[in-house]
Amino acid sequence: MSFAGVVFVILLAVVLCFHDIPEMKKQKLYRDITVYVTALILGIVFTVLEAGGAKLPNPADVVAAVCSPVVSMLKGVLE
Repeated sequence: MSFAGVVFVILLAVVLCFHDIPEMKKQKLYRDITVYVTALILGIVFTVLEAGGAKLPNPADVVAAVCSPVVSMLKGVLE
């Protein structure tokens, strides 16, 4: 991803904030705003890191590692 792509992602995040946050403020959903902004910032950071060539781990590998013992136990019970 080029520099222009990163700038586009950041601008898109700003537009999303201007679109979504005023309605949440009107409804006094301050926790939701906090979660929304945190997730958006994490997404931007990961996008910029990925664009910069950083090797990021795949979250599916963590899920598979956590779930594999449960799957093995269930296979043993069901067979």
